[in-house]
Amino acid sequence: MLITNLFPNPKPASNLPISNRTRVVASFPGTGLLLTQTSGVSTGNGAFVQIPLSALTPGVTYHVEADMIPSGSVKPPTLLGRMMLMVANRSGMSPVSGDNTVGAGRRACAFTADGTTSYDLVLFAGDGGGDTSMSVLWSDILIMTDADWRAMRTLGLTGFAGDTMPLD
Repeated sequence: MLITNLFPNPKPASNLPISNRTRVVASFPGTGLLLTQTSGVSTGNGAFVQIPLSALTPGVTYHVEADMIPSGSVKPPTLLGRMMLMVANRSGMSPVSGDNTVGAGRRACAFTADGTTSYDLVLFAGDGGGDTSMSVLWSDILIMTDADWRAMRTLGLTGFAGDTMPLD
């Protein structure tokens, strides 16, 4: 049996498909996805990117986790329940599942795919207020079935490099 990470790369690179960048500049320093807030108009929606999630099986629960290393000035977005990581319905940008802090800088959420909704992983850089000193480095991103996540946790693991890991 293999544990599979459905995210393209746990430490995202420049080829990461990003469908929307709102008040944020994305860069790839080799250790993850660095989001830096720009001086765009403040709306309270936050500065974020949307990353399409594909190949999800209807009725399956998925677990999402990522390390979040913020600059000292980062303030959570105000409009979206103060979440920094969430899964959203792509067409309406409505939250499907929001984050929970699961450890020092680790954020997580879970959701069940319904077979009709197109989902995006939404990662924030800050509150969208135009403070260009706000930035967040996102790394060690995992998207996996809840069954794979539980198997990984049973082994005492919090992550792994690559797309798959054997359970032997």
